Amino acid sequence: IFERDHVFLISERITHIDHGGIWTADGVHHPVDVIVYATGFETQSIIGPIRIRGPERDLASTWSHSPISYLGVMVAGYPNFFMLYGPNTNLGHNSVLSMHEAQIAFFLRCVRAVAEQGATSIDVTEAAMAQSHDETRGAMRELVWATDCKSWYKNEAGDVVTQWTKTAEEYARQLTFRPEHVVIR
Repeated sequence: IFERDHVFLISERITHIDHGGIWTADGVHHPVDVIVYATGFETQSIIGPIRIRGPERDLASTWSHSPISYLGVMVAGYPNFFMLYGPNTNLGHNSVLSMHEAQIAFFLRCVRAVAEQGATSIDVTEAAMAQSHDETRGAMRELVWATDCKSWYKNEAGDVVTQWTKTAEEYARQLTFRPEHVVIR
């Protein structure tokens, strides 16, 4: 992929990100279409030190006790914010790439819905997010990851915020675009 004319590896420290791209410490602005942020093996913070701000709050505050999301891809109150590999989307039984494929298909369907309506934003509803969260955490109580032991799967509160509770196929079935689960403006 690095052999393509439009692909570059830039190892300079990032100073900030704006609506059009990334600024590096050498003062250069790099226009981007997509930013991939990889945290390494820091399983509990999900977003690491990156600051994500919604119209009324920031994600670190929203997740101060434990991360909550809509099927690991959206957080209510953060329009146009999508995550790959968000809360409860890790697998212990299959390739996580199947989860990413389902997530990307969902993102594209969301973007298509916004474009079809001539809108500019999409956000998941609080109700849809809460239902998704409650179902995942309820199913988690039945699984080995939630047993009375200490592991990297659990956060400080004892919640398992990393693992998906069912099959990758079930995740793809659940992560379909449902107009009643979103607000498009």
